[in-house]
Amino acid sequence: DAEVTGGASDTETGSAIVGYYVYFGSDSDADPETAGTLITPSSFTASSLVTGSTYYLRIKSKDDAGNVSGTAWQPFIYKYDNEAPNVPTGLAADPSGYTAVNDFDFSWESATDSASGGIEYCYKTATASGTLASDQCTSGVSVTGITGYQTGTNTFYVRSRDTAGNYSSYTTGSFYYNNGAPSAPTSLTVTPETNTVNSFEFEWEAPVAYYGSLVNLQYYYSVNALPTESSVTRAYSNSLGASAYATLPGENTLYVVVMDEAGNVDYDNYASVTFTANTTAPGIPLNADIADVSVKHQLRAFHMWIQG
Repeated sequence: DAEVTGGASDTETGSAIVGYYVYFGSDSDADPETAGTLITPSSFTASSLVTGSTYYLRIKSKDDAGNVSGTAWQPFIYKYDNEAPNVPTGLAADPSGYTAVNDFDFSWESATDSASGGIEYCYKTATASGTLASDQCTSGVSVTGITGYQTGTNTFYVRSRDTAGNYSSYTTGSFYYNNGAPSAPTSLTVTPETNTVNSFEFEWEAPVAYYGSLVNLQYYYSVNALPTESSVTRAYSNSLGASAYATLPGENTLYVVVMDEAGNVDYDNYASVTFTANTTAPGIPLNADIADVSVKHQLRAFHMWIQG
């Protein structure tokens, strides 16, 4: 009977519990005896619920003699919600482009929920292992200290979850990590290869291997000195217009390196080309002379020579 199955119990002199009047609905003052249903089991399954609605479970027990408990037992108030909250919007990564430092922050706009509310946010990355392989949840709209799981493009996911445990779909964003330098520029050429005047121009193509945007590559060059941080000069395109690049008569060498948008550069990854300046060295100055043209306490000297 109902008493044996773990429900209410009658007194020692009573006739034992035979059932329960159960009301489950939207009326907080409903009488289970008149508005509910008499059942024998000490359990109840609700159905046909409407999301966003509040329900009241109210119970009275009945014994074998037909006596019904005087007051209704109301164990809880239940609000039903089977609707997912809105998807978070405005997902942004900081930094937004490629970086050589594996440390990212993310932020997004607050989501809303039409039923139970109580939004929190669950995030992860596309890594196959580790903590961020599964949802980590927070009540805030930002997280810090996220690391990339691979060189190149990484993916970040975030979704909202309401109090009832409903999830929105994920919104995704990409973040970019690379701490490896690009390869050397390619197809470096000089025009002309030999000249009787100090005027040469150079062109080259992008490296074969690099991460990031092609337009964000930066090129640097040096002449007759291996590239180092202190020896190179910025070239603002993939060419150098005609100018006096030779620093020595005879053979000269121009070196070009490339830096990616994350600031990675390997000065040993250079392209080089030789060019020859067959120019005539100027003659030695002749008949050098110096005259004292000091005025009172101001010392002055006048230098003269004849061009060689």
